[in-house]
Amino acid sequence: MSFGGGGGPNNQMLPVTFLAIDEAKLRLYLVVVTPLFLLVWAIAMGGTLIKPFKNEDLVWWICKVVGTLLLLALIGFVGMPAMGQLGLSAAFVGLPVCLFSLMGLAVIWRRNLGEMIARPFANLYTGGSAAYEARPVYSRAQARLKRGRFSDAIAEIQAQLEEFPDDVKGHVMLAEVHARNLGDLATAREIIEAYCCTEGRQAKDLVFALYALADWQLGFGRDRAAARATFQQVIDTLPNSDFAANAAQRIAHLGGDEMFPGPEEQRKFVVVEGPRNLGLMRGPVQVKPPEEDPAEAATRYVKHLEAFPLDTEAREKLAVLYAGHYHRLDLATAELEQLVAQPTQPPRMVVHWLNLLADLQVQEGEPPEEVRATLERIIALYPKLAAASLAQNRIALLKLEYRGSEAKTKMKLGVYEQRLGLKAKPSSPPPAGQDATEVSKVEAPAPRPVIRITPGTS
Repeated sequence: MSFGGGGGPNNQMLPVTFLAIDEAKLRLYLVVVTPLFLLVWAIAMGGTLIKPFKNEDLVWWICKVVGTLLLLALIGFVGMPAMGQLGLSAAFVGLPVCLFSLMGLAVIWRRNLGEMIARPFANLYTGGSAAYEARPVYSRAQARLKRGRFSDAIAEIQAQLEEFPDDVKGHVMLAEVHARNLGDLATAREIIEAYCCTEGRQAKDLVFALYALADWQLGFGRDRAAARATFQQVIDTLPNSDFAANAAQRIAHLGGDEMFPGPEEQRKFVVVEGPRNLGLMRGPVQVKPPEEDPAEAATRYVKHLEAFPLDTEAREKLAVLYAGHYHRLDLATAELEQLVAQPTQPPRMVVHWLNLLADLQVQEGEPPEEVRATLERIIALYPKLAAASLAQNRIALLKLEYRGSEAKTKMKLGVYEQRLGLKAKPSSPPPAGQDATEVSKVEAPAPRPVIRITPGTS
C-alpha cells in the first residue's frame, strides 16, 4: 500500500513504510489470534459463565448467557470475516461490529467482572463469600435470665427450638432454667430424657445432656442415687466407648452419703491440732499433714476397686503402693497391665501407664532389657504419635537414667544405743539377719483386689 502525490513530472509514488503491512499476516492475526483472545476472555469469565447463578434469578442469568452467545456469534460470523478482507468492509462493518459487540459483553458482565477483580481484596475484610449458616441465637433469652424474667426466657428458648429442634444447647439451656432458676428438677429431667430418646442424636450431644443432668442432680437435688443412674445410662447407651469409661470414673468418685447431709444435719470437718507455741520455736517450722499409713491406703484402694473395678485412678495409686511400699513389682505390673488392656482408654493414658511401669522397673532395679521392652511397646502401639519419639529418646538415655537412680540411693547408717559405756550390762546384739534399725514386727502381706477387670469391660 502506498500514497502518491502531485507536484510535477519528477514526483513519483513514494511508498509509506509504516503502512506497508503484509496482508496475509494481518488476516492470520485477525482471523486466528482475535478468536483466541475472546476464548481466553471467556475462560477468565468461566467462574461466572459455568457456575450456576448465586445472587441472581434464573431468568436473568439465562438472558445473560443467551446474549453473550449471540454477541460472540456476531463477532465470529460477521465482524471477523469483514475484518479479514482489509477493505471498506473491514473499516465500516467489521470494526464497528466487533467494537459494539465487545461493549455489549462489557455491559452484560460488568458487575461480574468487577466482583471477580475486587473479591480477593474484599475477602480480607468480609471473610469470604460463603453462605451464612443459620444458627440459633440465645442472647435475648440470656438477657431475660439476668433480669429475672424466667418465663420470658423460656419463651425465647422455645421459639429458637421450634426453628432448630435438634440443637442440644437449647434443650440443655431450657432444662437448666427449670432446674437452677425455678427449682423444678423433675421438669428438667423430662426435657433431657425427651431429647435423648429421639433417634439420630450424636453421641457427644447425648453425653453432654446427660452429664448436665447428673450435675444438676448432685448440685441442686443432692441425689447421689439419681446421678449414679444418669451416669449408668451413659454406660448403657454407649458401651465400650470413651464416654462409658468416663462415666464409670464419675460413678467411682461420687463419694458416700456423708457428702450430702440432710437439711437438719451439718457436715463435719475434722481439724487436726497443729504445733503449740509456734512463735517460741527456733527456726522455721514446717507444718505437714499427717501421712496416711501405706498399708491402710492399700487396703482402702483394694476395697474401693472391688466396688468400682473401672476406677483407673485408684488402680494406678495401688500399683505405685505395691512397688514403692511393698516392693512387689509383679503386683504393680499386674495392675498397670489391666489398665493398658482396656480398649476404651485414650492413647495418652496408655502411654502414661507404660511410662509409669518403666519408672517402677528402674526404681526396683529391673534389668535394662525389661525397661527397654516396656518402652518399645509405646513405639509399637503408637508409631505416629510424639510419644513414640519420646520413648525412643528415653531408650537411648536409659543408661543415664540408671546412673541417676543409683546416685539417689543413700547409705543407711546404724543407730546405736547412747551412753553405752555407762551401762551395767553389755547390750545384746541384734538377732541374725536383722538390722539394728529394723523394728521387730512382721509386716502384713500386700492386699490384692478380688475383682479383676478384663478387656472390654464397661
